[in-house]
Amino acid sequence: MDLIPLVLRLPYWSASMGISLCMIVRNGEDWVEGAVQSVRSIVNEVIIVDTGSTDATLERLKPLSIKLLKKSWNDSFAEAAMSRLHLAGASRAISGIGNAPMNPEKRQRKCSSPRARGIGADPVPGERGSSSERTMNHMDVKINDSQINVTVEISTWGDLLDWIETDYLKAGQCITHVYLAENESLNYRDTLVCGKEIAEVTPVAIKSGDFDSVVRESMRDLDHEVKASLESVRQIIRLLENRREEEAYRRLAHLLDSVRIFFTIFSEDLGWIEPYNAEISRKESPAALERALTQLVNAQENHYWVSICDVLEYEIVPILESWQKLVEGTRECIA
Repeated sequence: MDLIPLVLRLPYWSASMGISLCMIVRNGEDWVEGAVQSVRSIVNEVIIVDTGSTDATLERLKPLSIKLLKKSWNDSFAEAAMSRLHLAGASRAISGIGNAPMNPEKRQRKCSSPRARGIGADPVPGERGSSSERTMNHMDVKINDSQINVTVEISTWGDLLDWIETDYLKAGQCITHVYLAENESLNYRDTLVCGKEIAEVTPVAIKSGDFDSVVRESMRDLDHEVKASLESVRQIIRLLENRREEEAYRRLAHLLDSVRIFFTIFSEDLGWIEPYNAEISRKESPAALERALTQLVNAQENHYWVSICDVLEYEIVPILESWQKLVEGTRECIA
C-alpha cells in the first residue's frame, strides 16, 4: 500500500471528542467578547484568527482563555479557515466568521458537526435563504458521482473546498479522495492549489465517507504498514548478513521513506493514546530518530554493513515498535 495517500486522507481527530469554537474576526470590539461567551459553556476551547484588527478587538480578547492567531488577510477566506482548523485540538468544531453572539438554537445545531480533515456542517434547510437559489449549474462538480450546484460566491478551489466542508457535507462525513481536472490530488489543501480558479481545476470529483469508518480504516492500514516496516528491517539485516548489499540498500531506501512518513503522522496531535510500556515515547521519538538516522548515514558512507545492522536493530526497531504500540492503543480506544 502507498503510504502517501494514507497520511493525507487520515482525518484529524481526537479520542476525547471535545468541541472547539473556531472564529475568524476583524474589528469586532463591540461583539467579540459576547460572541465567545455565548458558547463558552458548551465548548472545550476557543480558537480565534484575527486578520488585522485596528480597533480594540485584541484588548477585548486578552482576558479570555483562548488560542489566538494573528494572520494577515490575503484575500482568501479558505486560507484563514484552514489556519483556525489546524489549531483546533478537539474533534468537533463550531466553525464560522465571527460577527455576533450565536443564538441557542443555531448553536446547538452546529455542535453536531464533527471536525476532521474534510468534515462540514449538516446543511440546514431553510436557512440558506436566497443564496441556495443562486447557483452556477455550469460548474462540473460531483460528490460521490452526483452532480451538485454551487453558489455564485464560489470562485476558487479553496472557496469550493471550504463551502463543501462547512455547508454541504453532512455531520459525520469527511472527504476521502479529491480529483481535480480528472487527476487525483493528494495536496488539495496546499495554498497554491486552493488559490486556483475553479475553471483551472474542473472537472472536480470528490469522494466522501463516514468519519468513524475512515478513522478506523486508516488506523488499520497504519498498523499494517508499521508491522510491514518491522519485517522489512529483519529482511534488510538478513540481506546484509548474506552480503546481498545492493538489494539491501534498495529496501533500506524504501524503509526510510516509510519512516519519514510515519514520523509525519505521529508528530501530528491526533489524539494518540500513549502506551505505558513503550520504550520510546512520542515526545522522545524526534530526538531518537535523528540520532538513529545520523548513525545510519555515517555507517552507509563508510560501508560498515555491520554498523548498519546494529543501527537498524537497536535504534530503528525500538522506534517502530513504539509507534506500533501507539497505533494499537489508539485502535483499542476507538474500536
